[in-house]
Amino acid sequence: MRKWGLILLLTALILPGCVYEKADPEQCGGRKYYLSLVLRTHGESAATRASEGSPNAFEDASLPEMLVAYADAFFYGADGAYLETRHLTGIDYAAASDPSVEMQAGTQTVELSHRPYKMLITANLPDASLLEGKTLSQAKELASDIACRWVAPVSVDYNGTPVPDVYPFPMTSSTWLSNSAQVITDVAVPEICLKETAAKAAAAPFTVYMERMAAKLTLRMPALEYKLPAVTTVNNISTKVVVLGWGLNAVNKNAYLFKRVRPSWAADFSWTWYNPSKCRSYWAEDPNYGAGTYPVSAAGISGGDALSYVSFNDLSGTLALDGGGYYSGSLYCRENTADGQYLPLTDGVSATLYSRITHVLVKAELQFSLASGTDTEGYTTAGDIYRYNGVFYASLAAAQAAELAYPGSVIECFKDRQLYYKIPVEHLNSVYPLSGTSYNTGNYGVVRNHRYTITVTGLSGVGTPVADPSEPIVPVRTPGDYQASVYITVSPWQQFQQNFVFLDPSGALQTNGQQVESWTDTSGWYE
Repeated sequence: MRKWGLILLLTALILPGCVYEKADPEQCGGRKYYLSLVLRTHGESAATRASEGSPNAFEDASLPEMLVAYADAFFYGADGAYLETRHLTGIDYAAASDPSVEMQAGTQTVELSHRPYKMLITANLPDASLLEGKTLSQAKELASDIACRWVAPVSVDYNGTPVPDVYPFPMTSSTWLSNSAQVITDVAVPEICLKETAAKAAAAPFTVYMERMAAKLTLRMPALEYKLPAVTTVNNISTKVVVLGWGLNAVNKNAYLFKRVRPSWAADFSWTWYNPSKCRSYWAEDPNYGAGTYPVSAAGISGGDALSYVSFNDLSGTLALDGGGYYSGSLYCRENTADGQYLPLTDGVSATLYSRITHVLVKAELQFSLASGTDTEGYTTAGDIYRYNGVFYASLAAAQAAELAYPGSVIECFKDRQLYYKIPVEHLNSVYPLSGTSYNTGNYGVVRNHRYTITVTGLSGVGTPVADPSEPIVPVRTPGDYQASVYITVSPWQQFQQNFVFLDPSGALQTNGQQVESWTDTSGWYE
C-alpha cells in the first residue's frame, strides 16, 4: 500500500507541470511565463578608430538620443518559429548605482503564453508590425526604409518627469561576433529568468542592451568665414568664402533592421572590428554592400539607385557655436558601407563608383570686397562669377576673352557665387593600408551607432563651383576633395549591449551570461 501511495504521489507531481521553467503550455496545462526586461546603457573605455584627437573616448549620447518611448519584444521558439509579441509602454528611467552606467530603464514584466527560447527587441520603431509573424531568420534579414529618427515629437518620461518634444531614435538589439566567430543577433532567453509569477520575474530581471539604427555625423569648424588668396584681374579686390550651411550626400535609402556582420571578417580584416566582451561589432553590411546601382552623373540618377543624392539647395544644416569655440552641428543617417573593391583609387570610368561613399557637403559662397580704390571690373556687384585657369572674372565675356587668348582650359561658372566643399566620410584611419587600385574594406563607410566627428581646420582653396543649385550632386574624385583641411574622429556612441547579470540557483554571481546562438544562414546569404 505504501508502494502504491508513493507511485500516486510521484504521478501527481509529474503530470501537472514538470519543472516549471522547462514546461511547454501545450504539455503543461497552459501555464503562463513571466519575464522582466530592463533596457540599460553602459559606459565604455575604448574606441574603434580616431585619425587624430582622442582615440579612446566613446561619445555619450544626449538625453533625446537615449530615451525609449516604447519597445517591442518578439519571441521565438527553439526552431526560430514566431510565437508572440509584447508591446512595452510607460517606460521610465531610474538612476543607476554603477558609475559606468548612464541610465537604465525601469523594469517591464511581460506575461507569455509560450515558452520563449529567443527574442529580438526593437525600441521606438514606428511600425513594429514589420516583424509580426516573421520567423527569426526572416526578421534578421528584413531591410527597411525606416527613418533613423522620428519626424514627430513625443513626450517621454525620465525619472518620473515628462520630457516633451523628444524625437526618438529607433533601436534594435545589438549584433556582434563572438570569440568563436559566431554571429550573435538574437537574444537567448535565460531559463532562470522565466518565472511563474510577475513578482518573481521582477526580482530577477533580464538586462537587454541595444544600439541605435542611426549613425551620427558632426561637423565642426573654427570659423564661418575664410580669407582666400584668390586671383582676380585686379589687385584691389580681396576674396573670402562664407559658409552658409551643410548636409549629407549619398546616404542609404535602406538598412537592415538588425545589424548584419559576416563571420569571415574575423580572418579578412587586419583591424579590430569586434569586441565580444562588450557585445559590439564595429563594421556592418547594408543591403547594397556588394551590389546596387550608382549613377555616374546627375543625369544618370534613377529611382532604383541605392543611395540618395542632394542638391546645393538641399544643404540646410545649421552650425552654431559650441562650448569649445567651434561652430558645430549634427545630422543623422542610415549606415552605408561597401566592400573595398567597389571603391577604386584611380580616376576614369571605374572611379565613378566613388558615388558609393557618403559625403559631408559644406555649402558656401564667394564674397568680394574692395581693399582700396574702385571696383572697375564689377566683382562686388556681379551675380555670377566665372573662373578660367584659376583666375576669377566678374563676367562671362571677360572669361571668354581670357579663353580666346589662352585656349585649352574650361570656364567654370559659380552661379550666384555658390560653391561647396565635399568631404568623404572615413571609417578607418590612414594607418590601415590601401590595396592595389582600390581601398580596403573599412577605409570609407558609415556604421550605425557610431559618431563621426569631422573637424575642419581650414580651407586651402576654392571648392567645387555650382552651376545649377537645383541639380543633385554626384560625388566624383576631384582635386576639390583636398581643399578642406580636416581630420575625422570616429567613436561609437555609448550604446546598449547584450549581456546580463543574475544569481544562479547556487547563489553564485554570474556575469556576461549571454547564451549565444549562431546566425543560421538558411538563405545562403553569405555566399
